Amino acid sequence: AELISSNKFDYILIEASGASEPMAIVQSIAMVVDMSEEYDLPAKCKLDNVVCVVDALRLAKEFGCGEGLVKDENEDKNIVNLIIQQIEFCDVLILNKVNEVGAVELDRVKRIIKNLQPKAKLIEVITIG
Repeated sequence: AELISSNKFDYILIEASGASEPMAIVQSIAMVVDMSEEYDLPAKCKLDNVVCVVDALRLAKEFGCGEGLVKDENEDKNIVNLIIQQIEFCDVLILNKVNEVGAVELDRVKRIIKNLQPKAKLIEVITIG
């Protein structure tokens, strides 16, 4: 509320840990937006979008190009559920390390991502160095 009231910022970016559930963060922001009238905050306070970064190499190696996310035979259900939530909940998905997987693997990764979240804008990023 103090940041918004200061009128010093056009945008506020919240970077959550890779182990964060997106719904809890969005609910917190929604609470601030709902309180904006009560605390006389500027009406411009809103959630613009949710961005998720997905490691293409990790998805390819650890989760069978993403196919391991949608199968019921996962050993670590918690991490799988978290990855699925993050993908399903985003508006923009940054697919990182696309140059570190083969073309066939990349196509499989993108197919699973689009299956989980067909509406998100997909941005592919290469690793340099």
